[in-house]
Amino acid sequence: MNEPSFISNPPSDDAIKLANAVYQTYIVEEYSHLKLSVERLCAIYAFEHTPETILYFKTLFAELNEPVALKDFTYEDHYYKWIVLNFCTFEKEWKNEDKFVYIALNEIYLSAMQKLMEEPFILFKD
Repeated sequence: MNEPSFISNPPSDDAIKLANAVYQTYIVEEYSHLKLSVERLCAIYAFEHTPETILYFKTLFAELNEPVALKDFTYEDHYYKWIVLNFCTFEKEWKNEDKFVYIALNEIYLSAMQKLMEEPFILFKD
C-alpha cells in the first residue's frame, strides 16, 4: 500500500477565510450540516448583502469545491483505494435573496486535509 497524499492547489486568501469561517461554525455546531447566515458571511468580509456579493461567495465556494483525489486513504476504519472529494455540498439551492445558505461539510475531506497536508489552509483545533 502506498502512502496517502492530498494534492490540491491552494485556494485564494478570500476562499481560505471562508473555509475557516465555515469550519469554525462546524466546530461550534458539532454537526456537518450547516445553516450559515448570509449576513454573518457578509460581515466577515465587510460586504453588503447584494446579488454581486452572493455571486462572489458562490465563486469562493466553487473554488473550495475543486475536487481533490485521494489514493490509499483510510477514514473511520474504511479503506479507500481511490476517492474524489469536495469541501462541501449545497443542500438547498442558494438564491440571491436567501438569508441562509445550507451546506454539508465533507468530513472525509476535512480529515484528509488535517492528516495529509503539510500546511492545511483550515486552522484546525487540536
